[in-house]
Amino acid sequence: GEDSRPGDRADPDVARTFRVNGSSRSQGVEASLSADVSDRLAVGMAYAYTDAESLEGSLYPFRQIPNVPYNSGNVYAQMQWDAHWRSGLNIYAQGDRYADQPNTTVLPAYATVDLVQAYAFTAAGHPLELQLNIRNLFDEAYFAASHLHFTKYIMPGEGRNVSVSMMYRF
Repeated sequence: GEDSRPGDRADPDVARTFRVNGSSRSQGVEASLSADVSDRLAVGMAYAYTDAESLEGSLYPFRQIPNVPYNSGNVYAQMQWDAHWRSGLNIYAQGDRYADQPNTTVLPAYATVDLVQAYAFTAAGHPLELQLNIRNLFDEAYFAASHLHFTKYIMPGEGRNVSVSMMYRF
């Protein structure tokens, strides 16, 4: 017969519930390197290799855990032009990864570029910084995440986004 215990199956007429079972393992390597190339230029990079999988007792044993890429990393640079002006660049990349627990849907790899331009000044004796940020400069289309149980619930990444902020440091 059909098992109707709560949490064992999803009922389309009510909120979906699932039983969490089994265990998982995540292992890998993370490395980062940063350097002040000069008193005005700072650079850095980071890389992560992650192998995350479900283990015995899981609904889908020995499958990759969704939303965890094997490879991800970033490279950045920041230039302090003078006492007032600062510019920054960040490139972030992520390898492909599975979107669901059975590992039937793949979210493709992507890379985004972010820029920052800042101007620091003093107004009425208060240190202020005006900052312009451009995230995803080239308007890269990508998928940010998915729902573990529903292959059709995949969230797109944010498109190009421009913001201006004012910071008061104390």
